Amino acid sequence: MNARKFDSDGFIILVCALVLLVGAGFLSVYASRQSSRYMALLIDKAVEVPTRNSSWETLREGSVLGRAVPKKGFSSYVLLASRSDVMYRAIANVDSEGNLRSFYPLGGSNGFAYAKRFNVLLQRTGKSVAGSDSSPLDASLEPFIRDTLDSITRLEQDRVEVLDGKE
Repeated sequence: MNARKFDSDGFIILVCALVLLVGAGFLSVYASRQSSRYMALLIDKAVEVPTRNSSWETLREGSVLGRAVPKKGFSSYVLLASRSDVMYRAIANVDSEGNLRSFYPLGGSNGFAYAKRFNVLLQRTGKSVAGSDSSPLDASLEPFIRDTLDSITRLEQDRVEVLDGKE
């Protein structure tokens, strides 16, 4: 006859593993909320409207990292452009239809030759003014800019449609 007896060491290991798993879950939620809060504050400070009290949503759609949605006012999207090992960051403030209202460059890695052209092209698009400043780099960047702005427009229209459905 085989008699099983209670294995207290295995039970203690199982309980410790469960406690660590639950603790890791709580720490993950806390870290996520803190990073969302930090991104929203960073964007509010960059657009120089500290009373916006935005909430952050991570999207990761193409070159769009996410958006900050204030209780009142217009949404702001964080754009990331990368070429090989360099990165360029900017904030695009859009209206409820997804049209670019204003643009705030956050800078990029040192030596990023495309950064100036990104600034010029995005500012030109936001003002809807054809500028006389052109560069050979524009032809390679315009599809990227167009795709980014189309993504922002679609994301903002989807967000507004969801809000309209709730009201």
